Amino acid sequence: MRARIHFFSIKKEHQGQGLGSHFLKQLLFLVMPVTKNKL
Repeated sequence: MRARIHFFSIKKEHQGQGLGSHFLKQLLFLVMPVTKNKL
């Protein structure tokens, strides 16, 4: 899980501001199940 988030962060840095909302959607998609499990 952590490796996947790290991959997206590298991808974000590589493409700069170009990702925009797409990266936010990906981040939400990854984080939501984790927060649900913790709750």
